[in-house]
Amino acid sequence: MHALQACVPDATLLPQGIERLHLAARADQDVEYVVLDARERGQDGDSYVYDIDVRDGTGTLVERWEGLTLRAVRRRDGAGPWTPVLLGSHLERSLERVLGGSRAVVVEPDPEPAAGAERRERTELALGRALGRPVRLRHRPDGKPEVEGACVSASHGAGLTLAVAGATPLGCDVEPAVDRAEQDWEALLGPGALAVRDLLVAEAGDSPAVAGTRVWSAVECLRKTGVTVRALTVDRVHPDGWAVLAAGGARIATWVTTVNDRPEPIVFAVLAEEER
Repeated sequence: MHALQACVPDATLLPQGIERLHLAARADQDVEYVVLDARERGQDGDSYVYDIDVRDGTGTLVERWEGLTLRAVRRRDGAGPWTPVLLGSHLERSLERVLGGSRAVVVEPDPEPAAGAERRERTELALGRALGRPVRLRHRPDGKPEVEGACVSASHGAGLTLAVAGATPLGCDVEPAVDRAEQDWEALLGPGALAVRDLLVAEAGDSPAVAGTRVWSAVECLRKTGVTVRALTVDRVHPDGWAVLAAGGARIATWVTTVNDRPEPIVFAVLAEEER
């Protein structure tokens, strides 16, 4: 059960009940290790229901838990600092709430900067984890990754790899929030987007660096979906730190937090196109 805590990392999970338990036979308990395969059956408020298969190293099923209900208590505000690998599930659940729909999100630490083939290997690994299967990436001339049977996007920044996969067009970006001179922000964003930054400072209580990075990340998400010119507006600011920007039929959810061993705030952004 403790392994399932990573599925809801912003709260403490406590057991509430179980429908059926198929315990391992005594002969199957003497194994070096087991692998837990848990599938979330549903969520109702703070209650989460899982079906769990426990397998040995050869993949043989040795134990099954059906309808395990866990209740989330002592929720945290998500401000961080976070262990990077726990961020994926938190972002995934939060995006369902602020954007609707569903998509798989994975965040991996990048211990050292990478480029070329090594960077593409990290993208492939993260997207494979998001999709739950090995993937072979193709890259368009502009560098955008493509996977058979899914819409995907990936970003490398702030010592992290962010990978997102879904059924509809999407884009993602991760950036450290860096202080810049005002003339540098104006050159980077342009007058229209600079006004959006100032609105976020007023409505979200962001610093200019965080608000400007939210806007820049949104622009990067748009670029990854093939859009180069589109006016941004502030769609909604949520009390838990999420700010959603809009551009035509696209909405870009942005969130700022911190991660272990990095002092600066980090902005995550994910774009979802309206379904046609």
